[in-house]
Amino acid sequence: MGDHKAIMEITTIIRQEIHKSQPFPQPADLFPVMRCVLRREDKDSRNIHWLG
Repeated sequence: MGDHKAIMEITTIIRQEIHKSQPFPQPADLFPVMRCVLRREDKDSRNIHWLG
C-alpha cells in the first residue's frame, strides 16, 4: 500500500499547484500526470524517481 500512499501524496501536491495557478482547477488537468505516475509505477513499483 506504500505505492498508493505515494500516489495520493503526489496527487495532493499536484492539486495544490494547480489551485495556485488556476482559481478553479479542472480534474482533467490531473489525468496526464496520473497516467505518467501509473506508467512509472508499472515500470518500477519501488521507486518514484521524478519526485526528486
